[in-house]
Amino acid sequence: MAPRWWAALVAAVVLLAGCGSGLATSTPVQPGLDVDSGALPPVRVLFPGPPAGATQEQVVRGFLRAGAASEGAYDVARSFLTPDAAREWSPEGDLTVYPDGSALTVRRLDQGTVRLTGAVDATVSEEGRYARARPGTTGTVVMSLARIAGEWRIADLPDGFGRWITRSDVPRLLQPYAVHYVAVDRRTLVPDVRWFPLDHLTTRLARAQLEPVPAYLEGAVRTDIPVGSRLTADSVSVSAGVATVDLTARVPVDETVRQNLWAQFVSTLLQDPTVRAVALRVDGAALDLPDVETPVEAVGDVGFPVGAPSPTAEPVVRRGGDVAVFTGAAEATREPRSVTTASGPAYPRVPQDWTGLALSGDGTELAAVDRERRALSRWREVTRYDVPFFAGRLGDPAYDLRGFLWVGGVGTGRDDATRLWTVDLTVDPSTVRARPLAVRWLAGRRVLQARLSEDGERVAVLSERESGGDLRLEVSGVVRGAGGVPQRLAAPLRVAGGLTPVRGLVWLDDITVATLGRVGSGPLGPHVVGLGGEVAALTPTPTALSVTTTGGERAVHVVTSGGEVLARAGQQWLPAGRGTDLAVPGT
Repeated sequence: MAPRWWAALVAAVVLLAGCGSGLATSTPVQPGLDVDSGALPPVRVLFPGPPAGATQEQVVRGFLRAGAASEGAYDVARSFLTPDAAREWSPEGDLTVYPDGSALTVRRLDQGTVRLTGAVDATVSEEGRYARARPGTTGTVVMSLARIAGEWRIADLPDGFGRWITRSDVPRLLQPYAVHYVAVDRRTLVPDVRWFPLDHLTTRLARAQLEPVPAYLEGAVRTDIPVGSRLTADSVSVSAGVATVDLTARVPVDETVRQNLWAQFVSTLLQDPTVRAVALRVDGAALDLPDVETPVEAVGDVGFPVGAPSPTAEPVVRRGGDVAVFTGAAEATREPRSVTTASGPAYPRVPQDWTGLALSGDGTELAAVDRERRALSRWREVTRYDVPFFAGRLGDPAYDLRGFLWVGGVGTGRDDATRLWTVDLTVDPSTVRARPLAVRWLAGRRVLQARLSEDGERVAVLSERESGGDLRLEVSGVVRGAGGVPQRLAAPLRVAGGLTPVRGLVWLDDITVATLGRVGSGPLGPHVVGLGGEVAALTPTPTALSVTTTGGERAVHVVTSGGEVLARAGQQWLPAGRGTDLAVPGT
C-alpha cells in the first residue's frame, strides 16, 4: 500500500492541474511535511459549547459529546459546568464507553437533578485498566444542575467521574500500550498493558513507567527506576523524534541497573509513533552508559539482552494412540505414524484413555492425565513415568520453557487447599513428586488449565468453582525461587470481561491469549483476549474442544469433538487432518 504522504501528493498534483494558469507565480516556496514522516497530521475533532437557552438534557448531552474532543481540548466541555464544578472535574478519571448517543437517556428527577442512563460497552479505569462489560450492562449517573446567569450548567458530578465516550470515539482517543518491567530472577522485559489517551502520549507513558509494579506482577518483576523518581518538568519533550526524559532521581551506580533503567524507558516510549529515539537525563545531566551512543534507538543498543527462549520441537498430533509430527493440511493424506525427533527417539504411543496431551519445549517429553483425571503421567522415549498421586480432578497439563510441567487440580489430605502444582523436569522422573504452589486466590476453585507465557514470568489460569460455573480467565506473575523453581503466584488480573470462557487456553504472543468461549448467548468459538482487556471473536467453531496455535494469532488451530483439526485461514476454518490432540511445544 502506498504511504499516505504519496496519496496526498497525488491529490495535490491533480488539484494544481485543474487550476490552469490562474496560479500566482510570486508566492515563495514553503516547507511541507517531511517525506519520511509517513503520516498526515491527525484530524482534530472539536465540539460546540452550550447554546443559549439549552435545556438540562441538552447541557448533559453536550458535555458528554465535548468530552470526546481531540488532543485533550476540554475547555469546551468545562463550559457546560459551573465554575466550581469545572475546577473540580478531572477528565482523567474513570471512562465509560457506550454504543452511541441513541443509547442514552436523560431523565429529570427534580428541578435541579437528572439521571443519565445508557448501555455500557466497556470501562477504562483512571489507571488505564480496560474492562469489557457483559452484554446488557447499563450505567447510571446522577448529576445536579444549577442556573448561572439564567443558563443551566452542571453543578455536581459523582466522585471519579471522567468522561463518557462512544465506541466509535475509542480508536481516535486512546489505545493500548505496554509499560515494561524487568523479571526478578533474570534479565528479560515483561509488559503490562494499559490504555492511554493519545494526547501527550509520550509524557503519559513516561509517567506510567515511573509508577510501582502492578499488584498482579509483584514478586515476579521489578523496576530499576529509583524509588521516588519524577519528571523534572512534569512532562517529556519530543524534538525531531527524540524524546528527552529528564528525571529528578538518585543516580544508579550499578551499570546493569542503569542498562535496565534505559531498557524500560526505551521499550515503553518507542511505542509512541512520534518517537524514534530516547535520551535520559538526571537533574539535567546525561545518564550515560559505557560505549553507548545516545539518543538510543533500540533496547539492544544499551546492552540489555533481547530475545527469549523458544521451543525447538515441532508440534505433534495424536490420532488414537499414535503421536506424530504435525505438518498442517498435509496431515489429511497421511497415516498416523511415530517419527524421530531432532532430539532422538520416536514418540511413544499414548493410550486413548489419556487426555490433555502436552509436549515439552525441546520435544523430549510428553504428558497427559487419565480419563478419571486422577493420574498424571510423562513419557520419555519409550518409557512412561507415573507421577505419584497428589490430587484429584486434574486439569490439562502444560510445560513452560524453563523446565517445569504445570497442572491444576483439587488437593487432598494435607494439601486439600492446594490447586496448582509443578513438576521439575531436571529431577529423575522416576523419583520426582509434584510440588504445590501457594495461590490463595484459587481457594474453592478448580484449575482447568494453566498456561505459561513464553518468557515464563506470567501464567494464564482458566478456573471454575469446585461445584461448577463462574468460569474465570486470570493472569498472574510467577514468583520463583532458587533455580527458577515456581513458589507462588501474585494477585490475579482478571481479563476477558464480557466473555464467558468455556475451555481451551493458549498464549498467542506476550500480551495476548486465546480461549474458547461465548459472549452472552452467542455461539461458541475462539476469542482473542488482550491483557489490556480487549476481546475479539474469531469465526465460531461450535464443536471445538481445544484451541492452540502454531505461530501467533494467524496460526490458531482448534480440535473438534469429531476428531478433526481445523486451521484458521482468514475468516475461515480449513481442515488440517484428523486428530484428537494437537500439542505445541512449551504450551
